[in-house]
Order: sequence, then structure tokens, then C-alpha cells
Amino acid sequence: MSLFPASVSTALAVLGEDVGVAGVVSVQPSGYCSFPLELAESFGIEATLLEVERNVLQVTDICPLDPEINEEQAAAMVASLGEHTSHPIAWAVMRLARQRRLAHVPHEEVSFIVGHGVEALVNGSSIRFGSRHFLEDDEQISFANAREMIEAFAAEGKSLLYMAADGHPLAVFALRDRLRSETPYTLVVLRELGIERIVMVTGDHRVSAQALASELGIDNVFFEQHPEEKARVVAALKQDGRRVAYIGDGVNDGPALIEADVGVSMPRAADIARATADIVLVKDRLASVATMTLFRATLVPFCS
Repeated sequence: MSLFPASVSTALAVLGEDVGVAGVVSVQPSGYCSFPLELAESFGIEATLLEVERNVLQVTDICPLDPEINEEQAAAMVASLGEHTSHPIAWAVMRLARQRRLAHVPHEEVSFIVGHGVEALVNGSSIRFGSRHFLEDDEQISFANAREMIEAFAAEGKSLLYMAADGHPLAVFALRDRLRSETPYTLVVLRELGIERIVMVTGDHRVSAQALASELGIDNVFFEQHPEEKARVVAALKQDGRRVAYIGDGVNDGPALIEADVGVSMPRAADIARATADIVLVKDRLASVATMTLFRATLVPFCS
């Protein structure tokens, strides 16, 4: 065990390799914290694989593709099924439904297809919603008639949610998100602390992903990535001799969090992300990642 001065108030949920359960380590501004040296050293990393955390998603457009349904009916169905998931897109639609005071839609048991979407029976119809990959590639439901509109939304950097009923396209939701205010600062600090490479791995569309990466000066971006593909990106960096930390909060991030040398999740992350991460941040601040790296910078001279 080693001691190091704690200069920033934070708390970490720590899962060590030789510990069977997760424990919480609280670090107070005026105190010292006993911390496993092996875990602290894992923050001396050469490459950081970073899925940039966004702020609150907002639904900007709901576009029905079937004359039998309107915007509010589509939103009510997604919100009613989505209340059983922690996905931020579903949360955004639920917030909209609450604001508009939309009625709950009765439904049968909800099935979750990890990394893809949700399906359930509503009034005898099979309702599915999720990613383009889920609806078009897996379920073979074509949204070709809405392609021009979809490409326009993507060019604006919006995230998309696809919805279908009984194998036919039903609606497309477009959402806009805001970058966390501390993200640019956090990336600057990480580079100043010696992080050589920052990579974004996301399921977002190519146009929106590349625009965000360019805005933030991120070294590499991998877009439209499925869970297993995210893990392969991490594995490839490790094979190049890099020590990789991965930050993520979604269901799709589980495999990459496991593959990384250090997996870090946000406090409101999906259950699987928090379960597979080595570290779960207690405060919902991306800047805490830089704080953890500062611990490493402080620890080495203090213990030498």
C-alpha cells in the first residue's frame, strides 16, 4: 500500500484484480488516502481511448413515416418501452413525453437487444426501435424512402433513432446533444500530463463523429462501431504496445471496458458499463479523469 496527498475532492469505486467485490475509496481535500500502488500505476498510460461523453440529448425532430401514426403517438410508444432501459436516447424521448404529458402506452414484455435496440408487442403489433444497424441490417427493414431526410439530419450532426412496426418503417427521431463544458479542458490536461494519443470510438454516424473529433482535436476517430468492434479497437492499440484506458458509459461499451488496461465509467452509466469498469466515477464530471491521472503524477515522486 502507498499513501499520497489528495488535493481534489472525489470518490472512486475500485475493483482490484485480487479483490472479489467493489469497494469505495473516498478522497477528501485535506486528507490522505490509502490506495493500491498497482492500480494507481495503471494511470501512467501512453494512450487513452476516449468515448467523448455528451451532455443532455434533446429531441429536435420526430418524422412519422406511416400515415397511421403522428409525432405524439410515436414518442409515447418509444417513451413507454424506453423507460425500461438506461440508454440516453431513450431518456431524451422520455423527457419529451413528460414535457408534453403524453399518456403511457400499454405493452407486452420488453426485449432488449444489447447494442442494437428494443422490441415489444403493442396492441398486437411488433414495435422495434434502435440503431440503423438493428433495423436495416439485422431486421431487414428498409428506410430507403427516408434516405434523403436521414442524410440531412446526419449532416447536421444529429443522432438518429429508427422505429418500425411489423417489419415496416414507422418513424425516425433526430436528436441533438451538447458537448460537456469540461471536455476541451479535460483533453488539454490529459495531453499536458503525457497522454500521447486520444481516440474516439462511437456508434454515431460518420459525419457527426468526424465533426466532433475535428472540433476537439482528437487524434483518431472510429465511427459506427458495434460493441465487439470497440473492443477490437482497444485490442489493436494494446497489440501496438500501448497501455490503454477506456472511458465509456453505454451498454455498447462493456466489451471495450473489459479489454482495456483500465476501464472507467461514469456514475450514471448503464449497469453493464459500471459492472465491467475497473473504476466508476462518483461525480458526473469528465474532468475527474484528469484528476485520476494527476494522482499518478503525484504518486510517483511522493513514493520514490
